[in-house]
Amino acid sequence: EWPLRPGENGQQHMSEDDDFMDTEEQIPRDIEKEAEDEKNTGNNFYKQKDYFKAIKFYTNAINLMPEKAAYYGNRAAAYMMISNFSSALDDSLKSVEKDPNFFKGGLRMIKCYIALGNLTAASRSLQDLKSRDPNNSSSYASETTNINRLKDLEISADKDMNNNDYKKVVYVMDRALEMAPACVNYKTKRAECLALLGRYNEAQEAANEMLRANNLNAGALYVKGLCLFYQDHLDKARQHFLQVLRVDPDHSKARLAVKVNLEPFNGLSVIGGTQLCCNVNTKWLGRWPIKSSI
Repeated sequence: EWPLRPGENGQQHMSEDDDFMDTEEQIPRDIEKEAEDEKNTGNNFYKQKDYFKAIKFYTNAINLMPEKAAYYGNRAAAYMMISNFSSALDDSLKSVEKDPNFFKGGLRMIKCYIALGNLTAASRSLQDLKSRDPNNSSSYASETTNINRLKDLEISADKDMNNNDYKKVVYVMDRALEMAPACVNYKTKRAECLALLGRYNEAQEAANEMLRANNLNAGALYVKGLCLFYQDHLDKARQHFLQVLRVDPDHSKARLAVKVNLEPFNGLSVIGGTQLCCNVNTKWLGRWPIKSSI
């Protein structure tokens, strides 16, 4: 039998540090307190109007306690302050999913739907909120007013569009966008009417802004094509209309624009007037500024 070497006694040798590690008590994490600390830090940044940092800390709180409805509500409020209504809506929906009785979450959801111009969803959510909290009508009075006002403005804009009163449509859409600043449909209709009024720079600027947010925005691509068409860049206009149809095959105005024969317009030059063109091939354009080359 071989003799044991110094320090060997048949058991694993343990250092003083190892012994200390084995006897030290592990302090359990207080996840709820950590989450509250993150939320409170987010609240401080929110009060300082540093909404991006607030969002970061609210996200930390959510990661720690993903079932806490109020944390999604906090982050939704911060998203709304930076006009990110799509993300705010997602968080508002999650907050109500986690807690159906979370009133602030339901109210923020309505505000987001209004900002995005989704009046059908806003009205449905408002009715649901009223049924669950009928005695708190003063809290959503402004949302009720805004929904009704926007519905009236939409009716007015459609009527003015049918009457070729594009200047009035621009005015109405400006009023609507004050209440629904993230509504793509309102922005598109406004940009289209700017093009129909011959205000091409403004129309293209509005279209480019929408395309920066979404480079596959069919309405914005259509407006750019419309501006090119009015400025006699027919080949480029046609390419834009074809691109619209690749994005949205059901876009009726782009389909008609591609369907009509553009060749007859090669003898026309565009000017800044407001003459009503009665040619059957341009009926889809409504009011169109032209002058004959003859």
